[in-house]
Amino acid sequence: MGVPTASAARAVEIMKAAAVAFIKDQASQNETNVTEGDCSSLASECAGYFDTVIAAIS
Repeated sequence: MGVPTASAARAVEIMKAAAVAFIKDQASQNETNVTEGDCSSLASECAGYFDTVIAAIS
């Protein structure tokens, strides 16, 4: 028995949203000091890795 692929993919989507929010300093639970600057390329790269994982799961 394993985790249904739809549930696993949804879990990765949630992790992707959280990671990108922290990178963009938009996370509601973020209590860290983040250096100001444009991190859109880093957020995009991170999201791409999560998309690769989702594609592998599906």
